[in-house]
Amino acid sequence: MPLSRSNLAAVALLALLPLRATAEESAEPTEKVEAAKNWSDTAIRISPLITLENHGYFRFRFNLFHRMDLGADGASGVAANPDSSSTTSESANIRLRYEPSLLVGEFLTVHARIDFLDNVVLGGHPDTGGYYAPFPFLGRSQSSPSAGSNGNRDAIRVKAAWADLRLFQRFHVWGGRIPQRFGLGIVRSDGSDPDSDFGDYSDGVHVMIRLPAAYVRAGMEFPGEGTTAESPLRNFWDPHDPEQTDDITRWVFVFDSSPMEKEELNARQHELNVERKTVLDWGMYHSLTTQSMSSDKIGGQISSQCGEGTLKPFGLDYDCYTLTPRKAFFWTPALWGRLLYHPREDLKIRIEAELAAVYGYVDYTQSFLDASEDKTRKEFFQVGAALEADVEFGDNLVEFLFGVASGDGTSNNFGILDNHTLVQPNDMEYRNEQKRDPAVSENTSVGTFVFNRDYRVDSILFREVIGAVTNAFYFKPAYHRAFLRTPGHFIRGGLSLMAAFATVAEGVPGGKRPLGLEGGIHLLYRMGNHLTVKADGAVLYPLTGMKLPGSSSDPRVAAALRLMMAVKF
Repeated sequence: MPLSRSNLAAVALLALLPLRATAEESAEPTEKVEAAKNWSDTAIRISPLITLENHGYFRFRFNLFHRMDLGADGASGVAANPDSSSTTSESANIRLRYEPSLLVGEFLTVHARIDFLDNVVLGGHPDTGGYYAPFPFLGRSQSSPSAGSNGNRDAIRVKAAWADLRLFQRFHVWGGRIPQRFGLGIVRSDGSDPDSDFGDYSDGVHVMIRLPAAYVRAGMEFPGEGTTAESPLRNFWDPHDPEQTDDITRWVFVFDSSPMEKEELNARQHELNVERKTVLDWGMYHSLTTQSMSSDKIGGQISSQCGEGTLKPFGLDYDCYTLTPRKAFFWTPALWGRLLYHPREDLKIRIEAELAAVYGYVDYTQSFLDASEDKTRKEFFQVGAALEADVEFGDNLVEFLFGVASGDGTSNNFGILDNHTLVQPNDMEYRNEQKRDPAVSENTSVGTFVFNRDYRVDSILFREVIGAVTNAFYFKPAYHRAFLRTPGHFIRGGLSLMAAFATVAEGVPGGKRPLGLEGGIHLLYRMGNHLTVKADGAVLYPLTGMKLPGSSSDPRVAAALRLMMAVKF
């Protein structure tokens, strides 16, 4: 089709537009030129339909432990060594965490959390394969870790994957396997800190709405679906949950007033640092967890088909699982509050606290009991609280930590790293009164609250010896001072002292309240926002509460040195 004069003129005008814009930009700025720039299409930003954001970190951690078992007379989750006066261990581990976010348009984001060589000990997997390397010292390389082959962890571990739909900055829907956190983290901690080792991940669907006073979130989580089915003979048959009776269901309701959107975060900084206002955030968490039946593995206890050495077709043992009554109910409420106040540029105050409880019951803690046998019912009522307060003035930082976790006096075990206190793993032994563990059978009213294991307050006592804050209360003051503060570098060092005591003396190994005194020294170096190096040294003086029952001497002093380097991207 031939072009008319008007079409040719339009094409020429379009071709000259870039030249005209270039000429105007090179000329002296005038009001007319500036107005033309503002109205030109070059000011329109076109976002791609799909964008990828890459985040994560590489962490190197070195640990040196001395006498973590507290000696032959110490009560520790680590097995006691009679010759523990020279027990010293050291090791290094690494982790590469990759957290990509795929933005689809402007409203939908897909997230993931993937760990590579998570907490793999350096030198822990020497390649000794082949005739040339019958001994590890002849190995030429390191082999990739694989669960069930040369270790308990795979080289690549997908921790979470979820999608987030955001509409009008008011309405959110997300589902998948999601990291969960609330408040200080004594109930739920997402494990996002480079020094974390655990993390809470829930499978479920959540809906969140922004109200004038707070965000309101409601969700349904699936902590456990019981036995799942998958057949190697029918590839078109997807893995599925064959029975709903054994499902665990958890309903979650959360209220949180803290800012989440970018505009809210900017407004918060303006209130704190410009208007010098006192800011108060608060939150409330509720979860209701129920399970009627449980699908447990019989093993060799009842059916001879499931005994040791029994050949199972294709390696499957579905016939070794059966339903057993459980009838469990748990309600976990928590309250959280945070006060922030920056009255001056060189003075910052933070006070943050969380209070949590657990109420519930389990009618049948042991499995496969006959109908004529009594219920192994346990009732739960537990309370825990944590307080963090710090004042930063100039180059000085003063901190104070306090926490308390309820306990009970029916057992001398903490029940985390040492022994079972809720259930006896072998149900057949529980039926035999002579083999029945009194720490389990007599613990019918469970009052011991356990802090999330990623909520760390020390380096030795709760973190390594006991395993978590439980049946205890502690006080920890600390002082830090900044030695270097420039736009690119920051160095700070400090000292701390923690005193820990048992909430219920009858519930700890030594039967006494004093658990220990732990002193620490801390050093932090940060280069920009990407490199962080931390060094921590600690010495624990265990007291009578950590003494083994019947021991004639006191537990021994323990020490630890930790070095961590994290490179964030």
